[in-house]
Amino acid sequence: MPDVTIGSATKSIVAKHAKIYVIQGATKNFLAAAKNARLSYRFNPVQEDVCGSQYPYVLTGNYRGEFEAETIYTSDQLLELNKPNATTLEVPDVSVEIEGKDVVGPPQGVKRIICPGKIFGMEVVTPGDAEGVVRCRITSAVLTAFPTIVAV
Repeated sequence: MPDVTIGSATKSIVAKHAKIYVIQGATKNFLAAAKNARLSYRFNPVQEDVCGSQYPYVLTGNYRGEFEAETIYTSDQLLELNKPNATTLEVPDVSVEIEGKDVVGPPQGVKRIICPGKIFGMEVVTPGDAEGVVRCRITSAVLTAFPTIVAV
């Protein structure tokens, strides 16, 4: 029987109402409830022609990962998450943590996906009629390492 625990290779759960945190240094910022979140990562293929063959040699190229999210806005401190260093002009390293509850069981529990990266684009959207909530969108974030999945 295959292993069907949270985060195993044989199981993937998309949790509704996930929580999103952005960790910078020792500060863990909570972005309230997530409306939408998208995480994608891949290795670009590199193809080399092989003399005397119709088929190229396919190698694993460089890693590319991206993250986008739309959440309820919680604090002006979030605008500092992608503020470049005044000396080096480098965008700071952060970790994005997506936390959702597994809704298929047993066992039911919390699954966290942790993505190290850099946030390059943020957007704050306020309601024009003073009804509703202020939203924060991470419009562009580049992952600097492969995501890790942790079952709690």
